[in-house]
Amino acid sequence: MPGGGVNLRNFNLFKTSSFNEIHLSAIDKNISLDSNYDIIRQIVEMSKQ
Repeated sequence: MPGGGVNLRNFNLFKTSSFNEIHLSAIDKNISLDSNYDIIRQIVEMSKQ
């Protein structure tokens, strides 16, 4: 299961590489060191496409 560094820019690389699951904290260090649920929501929506 890929994890660490998964983000909106590189998510599609994982999606097209036959992984069934990924792990991400969705942290935008420019904003906060907490998980950003907007990023998580966007990646979930991208995974459905």
